[in-house]
Amino acid sequence: MTKEARRRWRLVNHLYAFTFGYFWLPCPLCGEYFGGHEWEAGAGESIPTSIGRGEGVCYKEACRIEARRRTLEFYARPDVFEGMRRKIHAR
Repeated sequence: MTKEARRRWRLVNHLYAFTFGYFWLPCPLCGEYFGGHEWEAGAGESIPTSIGRGEGVCYKEACRIEARRRTLEFYARPDVFEGMRRKIHAR
């Protein structure tokens, strides 16, 4: 795809996101803007920021792979669930 065709396709996606109320935000990894409709239609990968919360990443394969890597790394940490465990046992 040429650069001009890619730019036009991004404009179409931007208009679609705006028209139907989807977000239009930059990817936290590469910085390219993408719409919520693209995130939902794709793998919907995200980078966890805390339990149950995260930042969605764009449709690019490299960003999706990096998001999966960071997710596995995040949940592999032993301290992630420690706070939840303490709250449950404190009741």
